[in-house]
Amino acid sequence: MIAAPCSRCYFSIGLAFALSAIATIVFGPQQQGVQIPSWLLAAYRSRLQISGYRVFLVVSGAVTAAALAYLFDYTLFGARIRAAVDNRVAAEGIGIKVDRLFVTTFAIGTALAGVGGALSIEMLGSIRPSRSNTSRCF
Repeated sequence: MIAAPCSRCYFSIGLAFALSAIATIVFGPQQQGVQIPSWLLAAYRSRLQISGYRVFLVVSGAVTAAALAYLFDYTLFGARIRAAVDNRVAAEGIGIKVDRLFVTTFAIGTALAGVGGALSIEMLGSIRPSRSNTSRCF
């Protein structure tokens, strides 16, 4: 039995609410502090003053970009994604499970977005849904 698209949406929203409630029960409703290691708080001085955390973010971004470029250009996974994007019907015809492939690609993207959000905490400061604090970014 195939579920209607609307029921899938309701299930996804309900699952998000349930996971949010479970996280509140396990970790509590208060924000949890994040301690940055001391070696990331050091400042490097040359012509520009750059914190160690910003250097860490740049290096992390470069490593992630290189890993993604390798993943999509030189692996079977990347070849399958390219094939499915170019011609979905042909990709399904040769046995590629396109739906599963797209879900996996979406999961990788959301995981990277979550990691990016977690790494931005030091630069953005306290993040609350009720207010926006972007003054520390610039």
